[in-house]
Amino acid sequence: RGRVRRADILDRLPVDTDVDLAVSIRMFQHIPSQESRRQALAVLAEAGNGPVLMTYYDRRCLHYWTKRMVRRLRGKRVGINMLSGRTMDSDIESAGLKVVRRKRLLWGLHAQTWVLLEWAKKPVRGVQMALGGLLAERLLQPATQLFAAI
Repeated sequence: RGRVRRADILDRLPVDTDVDLAVSIRMFQHIPSQESRRQALAVLAEAGNGPVLMTYYDRRCLHYWTKRMVRRLRGKRVGINMLSGRTMDSDIESAGLKVVRRKRLLWGLHAQTWVLLEWAKKPVRGVQMALGGLLAERLLQPATQLFAAI
């Protein structure tokens, strides 16, 4: 309990399956390909039995358009990969996850979007858990409280 570990998101994470919450903040907008994003989501999903809290940049905002315009006027390529909600939802679904809650910071102005994810259908690992729903609810409670504070 209380340990934080860093690892390469495109490799299997060096953790046990008792992780309460997998967190990825301000990373997904820097992953250029859909294949790599999906791989990273799958790694986060497999990190443990708890939910996933992550952020990505949603392009449905003023931030997206001003960033594009300024970079183009300067003759530079737009380096941050802002995604549509539909694209991110497709990537999330491909990892076997579903969105529990989504919150956009400064909706319409800034691109950063917080997402709380859980398994769409929890795979059985080892022993079958008869109280799976109750356990998932217990694990999601701290993440939901953290999410509400944002």
